[in-house]
Amino acid sequence: MKKLISLILALALALSFGPAALAEVEPEGAPVVMGDANGDGNINARDVIAVLLSIVGGYDIDASAADVVPDEVINARDAVRLMQYLVGHDVPLGDYKVDTEPQTAEAEDSSIDLVFVDSIAKNSPTASVSGEPTFVMSLARNEKESCQVELVDSVGHTGLTASLTPFKNGRGETLESQLLYEDYIKIVSKNDGRTQIGDLIPDRLPPIEAIGAFKIDAGKLQGLYIEAAADENARPGLYRARLDIADANGDVIKTAFVYAKVWDFAIPKYSTIKSAIGMGFMDGWNRRTKTSTDDAVAHYIRYYEYLLDNRLNAWCMPYNPSDDRADEWMSDPRVNTFLVAGGYAGDAYNNGMCGGAVDEEAVSAIYEKIKDNEDWMSKALFYMTDEPGVYWESHDKIGELQSQKAALDRCFPGARIVIPFHVNFWQDQATAQGLPGFMHEHKDVFYYMENFSTVLCPCARLFLSWEQADMVSALPDNDVIYARGYYPNLLYGRDTEVEDTYGPMTDRVEAFRNKGGEVWWYTANTPRPPMANISQRSTGMMNRVMFWLQFDLGADGYLYWASEDWPSKKRNSIGEDGGVLVYPGDDFGIDGPVACQRTGIARDGLEDIEYLKMAKELLGEEFAESILRRVVTDMVTFADDSAVLAEAREALGEALEAALAE
Repeated sequence: MKKLISLILALALALSFGPAALAEVEPEGAPVVMGDANGDGNINARDVIAVLLSIVGGYDIDASAADVVPDEVINARDAVRLMQYLVGHDVPLGDYKVDTEPQTAEAEDSSIDLVFVDSIAKNSPTASVSGEPTFVMSLARNEKESCQVELVDSVGHTGLTASLTPFKNGRGETLESQLLYEDYIKIVSKNDGRTQIGDLIPDRLPPIEAIGAFKIDAGKLQGLYIEAAADENARPGLYRARLDIADANGDVIKTAFVYAKVWDFAIPKYSTIKSAIGMGFMDGWNRRTKTSTDDAVAHYIRYYEYLLDNRLNAWCMPYNPSDDRADEWMSDPRVNTFLVAGGYAGDAYNNGMCGGAVDEEAVSAIYEKIKDNEDWMSKALFYMTDEPGVYWESHDKIGELQSQKAALDRCFPGARIVIPFHVNFWQDQATAQGLPGFMHEHKDVFYYMENFSTVLCPCARLFLSWEQADMVSALPDNDVIYARGYYPNLLYGRDTEVEDTYGPMTDRVEAFRNKGGEVWWYTANTPRPPMANISQRSTGMMNRVMFWLQFDLGADGYLYWASEDWPSKKRNSIGEDGGVLVYPGDDFGIDGPVACQRTGIARDGLEDIEYLKMAKELLGEEFAESILRRVVTDMVTFADDSAVLAEAREALGEALEAALAE
């Protein structure tokens, strides 16, 4: 307040001398110093006077320097901004510039190091980390981006709190943002559910408001996760936020700036990549913990929305498609897939059709409801059988698939049918069992998949070359139990003789696509490293690179088996093979989801695909390919340094911005 009073007195004194007391404007061509409206080489109260006089007329100023609220107009907002700056407010004169120097807090505590790392890193509390004193996130409109802050504590602290100011540009416009706390999760063995595998990972991300005060043990670190989102109307340019860390007394002991650079182009608002993510376990958990059906559905919706907000689609809507309450979800542009029936481990509709006979009456009624809505029909999907092909010679699986396809042809013409498959070998060993259909022919799994499904969905590992398959299957924990010894010619789930006969899987998939077929792919608890997956056992780069591989394969969609495979409500450990992409909020007093780091990485990967698709369309296939090859070579050869990916994304962003500006 004293500073403001002093400034007003200075203005009054300066005004008493009139315009003649003000310096002349710098000659044209001199460098612009933002805020130096009168061109005297200083920024002071005289510049405020110059701006005010120019508004009422009768005084010339350097308009470029005076436009400190950068909107190409000189008005009272510029005078107010200058006054705020002169009395010490944290406001920019013009657009922000990136300050790469470490910031010093009022009560700086040198026993804590504050460094930024990218959103891909998975640092445990005992990791040795290096990073930068600030960070710039680059994003297009309709995109979210994230980064992490590591607080490395040499002595230990309790009662710490963290806060983040809004991301603002020079005009005072803001981006949506949030600050999350990194809660470290233990990965446990599938054998006993207790033995820890590897280091803790920062996978569970509750909002900082739900944490309140936190501690850091001596010699350990604590991560924070920052996310910014640019909507379709976000102005391009640089936005800045300030992160403050306060001690138990409320004194700010660490502070840092973090930036978001918004490109002058937009990616599609809604994902152009379809997905089907399992959320079947949720239903049983709701039945155990919720007192009413309405309460359970409301709870499910919160989790369903979390995935949608991250460009992922749970395969079951909150309501059966036959229910009128499902209509708004089928029409929601974020929803690109919904099951009519089926789903691994059951579905949220409780219709009992998973892996069994088609209820033709129920399915026919849904068909009659949605058949004339082209958008709804394009999203409707059937997932009646999961991963057939392991023990077909002892079970009438071919007959089951054949009857399901025939039933759907009758009651839902044009049905989109997905059958994820993870092995490929000859199927005529079952001749002696007298199984129906064309089982007696010398055909492989792929043959039946292209005949009984309309959405081809091979497992990622089926795209390996023979040399890669041999290498991967020989690694510890990667051998497929039924692959070696069960059939003599199998290699990582594939029969060498089959591919000698028909050619590589990639060629057959492309032929299916060229006939008008839809091609997806999927991962589950496999593949494991060194292949890419979004599972918890994979590195952050493997989580992200998986989607660059999807672009390379040209897959139209992605399927993942489960997102909330929780054995209990409270979840500070996950199984090594568990399907978890969201956490329950009970531990933090939240009746709904808590974010997962890997879901954010998956969303970023899907947004990377949008960049690559736009580059291919606007800049040509050769350019898109050149950027792609900076990051991935093949299914097991890709960059493990996140800086390589960041540089590739930056190149994409700059090229797209330039192309769209023409």
